[in-house]
Amino acid sequence: MKLQVVFNINGVLEGFFQGRNGLRQGDPLSPYLFVLSMEVLSSFLKAKLNSDDSFNFHWRTKPLQLSHVIFADDIFLFCKGESNSIRLLLDSVLQFSGVSGLQLNKEKCLGFFSCVPNNVISHTLNHYGFQLGSLPISYLGLPLITSRLNESICAPLIQRLSRKVESWTVRHLRYSGRLQLIKTVLQGIQSYWSLYLFLPVGVLKRIQSILARFLWAGDLHSSCHYKVAWADCCFIREEGGLGLRDLFDWNKAAILFQVWRLAHPNPSSIWLLWVHSCMLKRKHFWTTKIPYKCPWNLRKILNHRREALRFISCKVMAGSSFKFWYDPWLISVPLIERFGDGIISVMDSSHEATVGSAIVNGYWAVSSSNDFRATQIRSLISSCSIARQDAVVNLRVIWESIRRRGPSSPWIPLIWSKFNIPSCSFISWLACRNRLSTKDRLFNIQQVVDPLCCLCRSNAESAEHLFTSCPYTYLVLRACPFDLFINWNAWMLGNFFTDALTNFQKQMAFLYITTAIYSIWKERNRRIHDDSSMSVDNIIRLVKRMFREKLFSCPEFRRKVHVEPHLSQLLF
Repeated sequence: MKLQVVFNINGVLEGFFQGRNGLRQGDPLSPYLFVLSMEVLSSFLKAKLNSDDSFNFHWRTKPLQLSHVIFADDIFLFCKGESNSIRLLLDSVLQFSGVSGLQLNKEKCLGFFSCVPNNVISHTLNHYGFQLGSLPISYLGLPLITSRLNESICAPLIQRLSRKVESWTVRHLRYSGRLQLIKTVLQGIQSYWSLYLFLPVGVLKRIQSILARFLWAGDLHSSCHYKVAWADCCFIREEGGLGLRDLFDWNKAAILFQVWRLAHPNPSSIWLLWVHSCMLKRKHFWTTKIPYKCPWNLRKILNHRREALRFISCKVMAGSSFKFWYDPWLISVPLIERFGDGIISVMDSSHEATVGSAIVNGYWAVSSSNDFRATQIRSLISSCSIARQDAVVNLRVIWESIRRRGPSSPWIPLIWSKFNIPSCSFISWLACRNRLSTKDRLFNIQQVVDPLCCLCRSNAESAEHLFTSCPYTYLVLRACPFDLFINWNAWMLGNFFTDALTNFQKQMAFLYITTAIYSIWKERNRRIHDDSSMSVDNIIRLVKRMFREKLFSCPEFRRKVHVEPHLSQLLF
């Protein structure tokens, strides 16, 4: 049956075109059809190769009988490095290609060989038209390697981060803009690598240097003055930092995350199944020894098992597949390590017993032995609740457990208020940490400066004087719609207001204060470096305009104004 499509233009049927089979590139239906065709390919290869006894799997994939892995429009094929197995595998793919119409792009096809005779390699490449590949290569932005990760292999990561920074240097970004780019782009790239490759210490130090120089200098080549130590920047905001991630802690958290994945009783991905079946030989994850000739990344994961036990806790359900004796489901170590091998016979159990076998009709049912060890186990189990499903903690919980803690300061609510403007908050953060280049600090590092405040010309300039004690600043702060306690030392102790305010009003007042600090600092720099100035009235108008624009751009404030209309009067 042929399909004809007619156009309706302004209510009149006009013309038609003949519908035909086929999809254009980019059609939304194409990915679904491709996935379906790859399912057919998988079934075809499984049936074809398993029916031929002369085909031999690669020795690393034989326990899983894994001949191929498909990701998006890429396919990885594995077999033993002998002519017959290679021929059967590739001929099967070509046979499917002829039936489905999905053709291999031989210019992009690479063959990788290890300990294979040269005649087999040359015959395979010449017969099938593939290119000879060699590791390492880049796939999905990560290097595929067989050796330990080193700094030379990580060079593309360093280059990519450096190119990103160099492309941004022409934009004259503020501190807040650089901070946002570090959080969303640069650390995102680094985290992607760290999650799977566990970067060396030297590479992490180099990346940390790139991030710090970009934050404080804006580029990688000019001289840089680090206003705040990078370690302090990596505390969360509630602890006085900028919320950046410490690269070394994140790298460790990534390793512990892979421990968590491997510890799960029901592995779902092919890689997890491969590790359990081909590397661990179905042995118990927490107690088995590190296999001989273990890949470097898996060895690193297994070496962190003892440390991971500090952060991992399990929830069990009726029918749980956790191993009763070999998984840390009850205490922070497997029970067999705490009580010894003999406890298994004492409890009339077996090495392969699961936690689910000890739960009957929703209640614990374990041996009633009088052995003191059995008594301890029953006591521990009595306080263990039965959950709806098996679970192990995730990466976020691990990260929160291992990250460094910083001291909380009373002035922190001022900086990161609900309505904060990033650029104003950053300058206020530096001011509260006394890290702005005020004249008293410049004098302390032996720089020749005029010590007088350029706003009032009556007192020496310091953060305390510039942002509260200066008469110029005092007039700006007095214009705040809320009564402020204008004293810098009091602010550092968390005392900002003379009257009791609601939490919503405090958030509005914090916005005004940080906006005033930012505007005063800009005016101070304008007078020193540009030889120009603004009157107090103009500064007040500028601060109020920024104050109004920020509040009216926040949906929460607009909703609040509908309920309490008098709030809008505070903005003028």
